[in-house]
Amino acid sequence: ASDVAAIVAVIVSIIGWTVVNDHNNKLETRKEDRELINDIKKRLRDIFELSVSYFCSEKSTKLSEKIKNDLDDLEIEIRRYVQFDCDAKIYLIYVNFFDSVTSGDFESSSEEILDESSLQIINIKISRNNLIQELENNFTQKYYNKII
Repeated sequence: ASDVAAIVAVIVSIIGWTVVNDHNNKLETRKEDRELINDIKKRLRDIFELSVSYFCSEKSTKLSEKIKNDLDDLEIEIRRYVQFDCDAKIYLIYVNFFDSVTSGDFESSSEEILDESSLQIINIKISRNNLIQELENNFTQKYYNKII
């Protein structure tokens, strides 16, 4: 009887450890995803601010290069978040954001300075907000099984 009790105690301990370990792994994954989303949101805000500066005050090659480099870095983070699924909705919304930033007269010889209420700036802001909203929706659905 004491042998059975010892075996049961070991089995219960292993099951308990497995459950706790699985739960900790899920919490760590959720924490990593939240940090990645927060980093992506910060990058989106920074790129938006740079874009406003570029289109509304300072059309310089240096600034356009900074925006392109930041967009490249953002794409890497987005791909990492969607686990390199380039058909994922989030990635497609990122492509829309990229297009809104780099469309129009981005890097053209035009020296036209836009107003912050211009259609291009509004499109950049809307596409940024759409991407942020989709990231948050995805996170909520993934970890809380709710639809925002």
